[in-house]
Amino acid sequence: MIDWLDFFHSSAVKINLLIKIWLNILLETNLGYKVNGRLIILGDGIKAPMPAVKSLHQESEANSKAEFIIIKLGGHSFQVLSLLTSAFGYFFATPIIGQIHEGIVESNNDKRTLLDKMILMLNSLAITQPFYFICDSYYSSRKIILPLLNSGQHLITRVKSNSVAYIYNETKKAGRGRPRLYGTKIRY
Repeated sequence: MIDWLDFFHSSAVKINLLIKIWLNILLETNLGYKVNGRLIILGDGIKAPMPAVKSLHQESEANSKAEFIIIKLGGHSFQVLSLLTSAFGYFFATPIIGQIHEGIVESNNDKRTLLDKMILMLNSLAITQPFYFICDSYYSSRKIILPLLNSGQHLITRVKSNSVAYIYNETKKAGRGRPRLYGTKIRY
């Protein structure tokens, strides 16, 4: 009898190469939907309870979700990147890559957050074409925004509910003390 779990540790399957081949097929067949000449990359994550892994804090702003995934069970954090494709007048989120980013802790030395791991996963695809990265408000963070801006890409997301906006302060005070970094707070 074949134990299918034996194939997961095989060096015969090179996952990174398989992902690059799959992405090249999607891009070369022009299935990727473009807006203003840019591809649309969709990103999201989910935290799912699983037995005997670890407890996870739920960062979602939705009231319907518990603050922690059941502590006795624990869970995995799974993040996925997809390419928005179009065929026969319909749109599809065609998965490119998906990885478990939290689960069994093997070492406490890894200080990367889920945001760091998402941007590393996005950069590992080495997409040379310009794209829009669309994700939910959890990813509207400096750790996602700055690497995208530095590579000339765009982020489309909703701003977090705890975000604060300020009027740009161009004046520089010549008096005592440190000059103000921000102008007046914008209230809505």
